[in-house]
Amino acid sequence: MLDYAYIPGVASASAEPLARYLPPIPAGVAKEWLHSLLPADGTHPWIIDPFGASPRLAVEAARDGWRILVTANNPVMRFLLEMSAAPPQEADFRASLAELASSFKGKERLEPHLRALYIIACANCGASVEVDAFLWEKGSAAPYGSLYTCPACSISGEHPLSRHEAEKATAYTASGLHWSRALERVAPTDDPDRVHVEEALEVYLPRSVYALFTLINRLDGLSLNPTRRMALQALLLIACDMANTLWSYPSERERPRQLVTPTRFREKNIWLALEEAISLWSANSSPVPLTVWPALPSDSGGICLYEGPLRDLAARLNHTSSGINIGGVLTALPRPNQAFWTLSALWSGWLWGREAVGPFKSVLRRRRYDWSWHHTALLAAFESLNAILNRDTPILGLIGEAEAGMLTAVLCAASEAGLNLNSLALRSEQAQIFWRKEELINSGSSSDISQLSTQSIQEFLSAYGQPAPFLPTWSAGLVGISKAGAYSSRIEASKDSVPAHAFSEVQNTLKEILTYRGGFLRYGSGEALENSLWWLRREPEIEENETKHPIADRFEIEVVKHLITDQQCTFSDLETRLLQAFPGLLTPDEEWLPVILDSYATKIEDETGREYWRLRSEDAPAARRTDLESMRNQLETLAHKTGFTQEGDFPVAWLDDKGQRAYWFYPIVSAVIANILLGKTQRFPSPPNKSLIILPGGRANLAAYKLHRDPRLKRLCQPLEIEIAAEDQSIVTGWRMVKLRHLRWLVDNVNQMQQPLDDLFRLDPLTFAAPQMRLL
Repeated sequence: MLDYAYIPGVASASAEPLARYLPPIPAGVAKEWLHSLLPADGTHPWIIDPFGASPRLAVEAARDGWRILVTANNPVMRFLLEMSAAPPQEADFRASLAELASSFKGKERLEPHLRALYIIACANCGASVEVDAFLWEKGSAAPYGSLYTCPACSISGEHPLSRHEAEKATAYTASGLHWSRALERVAPTDDPDRVHVEEALEVYLPRSVYALFTLINRLDGLSLNPTRRMALQALLLIACDMANTLWSYPSERERPRQLVTPTRFREKNIWLALEEAISLWSANSSPVPLTVWPALPSDSGGICLYEGPLRDLAARLNHTSSGINIGGVLTALPRPNQAFWTLSALWSGWLWGREAVGPFKSVLRRRRYDWSWHHTALLAAFESLNAILNRDTPILGLIGEAEAGMLTAVLCAASEAGLNLNSLALRSEQAQIFWRKEELINSGSSSDISQLSTQSIQEFLSAYGQPAPFLPTWSAGLVGISKAGAYSSRIEASKDSVPAHAFSEVQNTLKEILTYRGGFLRYGSGEALENSLWWLRREPEIEENETKHPIADRFEIEVVKHLITDQQCTFSDLETRLLQAFPGLLTPDEEWLPVILDSYATKIEDETGREYWRLRSEDAPAARRTDLESMRNQLETLAHKTGFTQEGDFPVAWLDDKGQRAYWFYPIVSAVIANILLGKTQRFPSPPNKSLIILPGGRANLAAYKLHRDPRLKRLCQPLEIEIAAEDQSIVTGWRMVKLRHLRWLVDNVNQMQQPLDDLFRLDPLTFAAPQMRLL
């Protein structure tokens, strides 16, 4: 199996409409990967996105000259894609909203009528003020507070509501005309799905439904050109989302997946939501061509939208001469989201009518989605995809919120459908999965998923060189299962060849493997495996004269190597080089590069404003060689002052008056400390409680971070307690790290100090502080 380098992309410069429901995929990933597929003649083959879960991906590909075929069964996702491809201008949004505002509700203009729903008396000065939102507790009959800034007295923030103001909410009920309209637009009275619509409407307050359908009713009666109607529908779509009760207060990470109202939530001012939505939709980027199947965009690039599920498109492609030859698959893999799918059915009916919901209305009937269900759904989609791909077609699947269940569902479904896994790269919550449509090769033992998983995890941890986080460790097991079609052959051989049973078997197998009995150590406590680190019960064997550093030290070595050879490294260049050096499951997370740069480099800005990183002058190799010599000289001076004699260079040993070794010092100018602490640099390791590493103060933060990330090293550096040592002679601990500046201080002050020498060495301990710098 190959390992591909993780593609970092960049953080999006602007928020995406309905972003809390969409995969958080960095910008630029699609473009960089697609460039690797360009044929020698420079032509752009067709790309397919079988899930249509991220409009940004398709637009990015089309803007770069690719023709991309996107399937979207969700009417809201189709609308998002259309808007992303050709968003109206800001003037269109403002003009359409102005026309809506000037229409009438009875004899009253619509805008002041709706704003009046949110007018209260200021709790401080009594002036009329429009609230940004009312605050509720779940299950209450009335709001308890509000958020506003009073233009009269300038107070701002959260304020209590008077009894009179709170009771205004009770004037709206769940049995009024507007409530009935909200039901009818999705399911009529005799529709068996109506009860499910009623359940979904429970996340809307009656006042919000009144405001929304006052707006929607007026939209139906306005004479607007297609562009402005679309613009107004876009604003109303955001208002539909802002109006529900899924917005917790105080605000947390808003990514709802179930229709569950938080304990405390906000009731948003709907008119303000419309106004704020203008900036969310407005874009300065140029539009990209978008056609609806069977019409196709030109060879210069564009999006072809298929309004339906992938299985229907696959049947059409296999039975028609469409002229589409798919050269790659690029997709954001969706995760189950009952909240978004259910709300999408509601919003589709509200904005475009009952017919627009179509077959998608079936999502109203399901209230819970588990990973087993998702695996079955993905399997059907991957099988349809496999049927339309040519051999050797590359596939990139992106996951914006990777977790064990999601990765298990995706990788097992793909393997069973016949897609060959090439590489899996993980970084924090982002996963990039590379497959190819290839002929699977089944080995004789491929059905033993336990053996293959164990071997794969062992190989990963051996390469990692230190305890690894849960997700890449679990993923290594999944990679083992995917090798040689193991999962697929196991399914075919099983009597219970039901996808749900097979998925559970994989989950249970991996949980059984990641135990002490399975050959692995777990650093962590509690039932949740996600917060633990995993290591081999038996240390990997190392050949004689071989020194293999744990991955944290290798990250440092790689970055410093580039800083030495290139005096003008941009952050992006360094990140790319680091990711290329450590591909696949060895991908470093975002924290490592900033911490290493903070230890070694200075950020410089040239006359053009371009920022780059330069190795500090004191960290140049020649300067650090001088520091090493200084360390040995300082140690020798301190040895004479404290009654010891010194011998050796690495380690430097102190001998007492009987000629016995009392201390071992390891002078270094880096933070490459793991093998020293683990006793792998010496044939006969020194006693931890008498061993000290001397390092520059600039390395202290990086060394402290490494201790934080590796529980083995952290334990070795714990103070040796006499009581513990007496009880368990097998405990090895007591390593100390001394900064060069502290060593110099000791040389100058040791004769004035009353504490024992062992205590003096600990007076300036390592501490970690996260560096403040951009990560992308």
